Amino acid sequence: MSTETKTIKYTFKQGVNRESTQYAAENGWYDCNRVRFRDQKPENIGGWSKRSSSSFDGTARDIHTWTDLSSKNYIGIATEQKILIFYGGQFYDVTPIQASATNATGNTTSGSTRIVVTATTHGLVTGRRTWVEFTSQTGAIGTNVSLAGNSYFVSVIDVNSFTFEYVSTADATAASAGAFGIDFLLQTGTSATSFGYGYGAGTYGRGTWNSAVASSEGGVGINMRQYTLDNFGEDLIIDYSPQGKLYQWDASNGLNTRAILVSASPTVTDMSIISPVDRHALCFGCNDLAGNFDPLLVRWSNQEDIENWTPSVSSTAGSVRLAGGSEIQSATRYRNLILVHTDTALHGLEYVGQPYIFTTRQLGENCGSIARHAVVDMNGVSYWMGNGQFYSYDGAIKVLDCTVLRYVFDDFNFDQQGKVYAGVNSEFSEITWLYCSRTSTECDRYVTYNPVSNYWVFGESMWTAWADKGLFTSMLTPGVSSTTSYLWNNEPDGVYSGDGSTIESFIESGEFDLGDGDEILFVDRVIPDFVVDNGSIEFTIKSKEYPAGSFPASAIKGPFNVESDTQYVYTRSRGRQSVIRIAGASNDVKWKFGTIRMDVAGDGKR
Repeated sequence: MSTETKTIKYTFKQGVNRESTQYAAENGWYDCNRVRFRDQKPENIGGWSKRSSSSFDGTARDIHTWTDLSSKNYIGIATEQKILIFYGGQFYDVTPIQASATNATGNTTSGSTRIVVTATTHGLVTGRRTWVEFTSQTGAIGTNVSLAGNSYFVSVIDVNSFTFEYVSTADATAASAGAFGIDFLLQTGTSATSFGYGYGAGTYGRGTWNSAVASSEGGVGINMRQYTLDNFGEDLIIDYSPQGKLYQWDASNGLNTRAILVSASPTVTDMSIISPVDRHALCFGCNDLAGNFDPLLVRWSNQEDIENWTPSVSSTAGSVRLAGGSEIQSATRYRNLILVHTDTALHGLEYVGQPYIFTTRQLGENCGSIARHAVVDMNGVSYWMGNGQFYSYDGAIKVLDCTVLRYVFDDFNFDQQGKVYAGVNSEFSEITWLYCSRTSTECDRYVTYNPVSNYWVFGESMWTAWADKGLFTSMLTPGVSSTTSYLWNNEPDGVYSGDGSTIESFIESGEFDLGDGDEILFVDRVIPDFVVDNGSIEFTIKSKEYPAGSFPASAIKGPFNVESDTQYVYTRSRGRQSVIRIAGASNDVKWKFGTIRMDVAGDGKR
């Protein structure tokens, strides 16, 4: 047995590889959270801070930034509950009014906060919740119940009534008292896709008799509320699904006005986009001129006129039906095309002018997008997450070689695949997909691809939508913290904490050994090479005898605190193979790994 050590420099390939075992990831990285690679070396990514202390209702499903004619920069956010515009440090509710009622009455019970309102044939879906705004009140409903000028999140009882909890208890029992004017806001959608609605769901013979059918067995589902946001000039264009409508918020009318229905637009539509050069509004998955809904139909407005959707000799409005797939999944701008994904295929929609206006061609099959917002464009290349694969399109469709593919899709909630949201970080040439892990119903994970440096990383997340910097100095990511939704500045300059709290960042290597692993590796001392600002990091070395099994506690050395001036760390670890782990150890610490040298020796065969 030799005890004489020699100094060895260990280098690791950039990116994380989880396609096999930690032992097979030798000379690379195997696990991580909140890191990226720059100059082929890992470093922690920045933190986040609230853009406003004010929260908002619901969970964000889309975000859009744009500028009006007076150079005001707006942020639009759509949740399953409301449509909001953020400007000047505050949120403005621009949710459309779905219907109005006059002479509604209220019922109270003395000592109870529950109020039942009767508004005959209000038109809301029974069993759902929605926001209502009381616009006026005449007559008393007790002496301490004042509703005019306030909004409430109500539960719909039946076609004539709804209920909600008031801020205080009623001081009297009253039946059909008062007279109220009410605006019913666009009814709230569901926050998650749900499946398995009992007997008869799915095909004959599928699943267990007398039990609900799960999504994995082809069960019937209720899709969550989705949104697409875009701008037509300075105005915000809003579309929702399933089978929603097209709305417009007119910036010239001011922030205290609501979006309104686009006149003469399709009565049913799932998503929309503005074609930027030719200035047509396009709706995808919509009704035809006879009123029949077609999930593969594309319709467009007259040029420069989003209120004219009728084809004629004097109008460029028209339509086309796509082939391939069962429904349109997403639509994104790409060079001179609109890329349209169905659930199985990719189509290119191109503006050609008269007489056809738009032509379409199928670009590929078996390459559909997994979700409405799973597609992004970066530097003239389109990237998307499909069902079990990642793809790109630069004139040809390519399957991306992903080193974390199994890790992502083995821990993926396909029931909530519609929540996948892709975002671009142009500063670091990154594409990030937010998604729900297997046991989560909200986005709690992310996977990031850097096509310039060609590597993959992953980690934990609380974001549900994403907007790249451009109009603003940092990325914008609405997300949920402790059940409350906020708008966050993501990676603002100099911030490496989570709104003031310590956040986890780490990277762990694949296993390495001495030679072919025929000898025990004795690591006497580690000579670190790190850049550490504003704190310290933790260095850990773990060893074991064989690839199978876990690392025994006795063979885990550390964590050792390492600062920028730490010259060496005595580890005195032994094992046939070892891994290193680097983690942020203090609040707001910034760190970057350089290389690492170890004083090692062979320590026998057993």
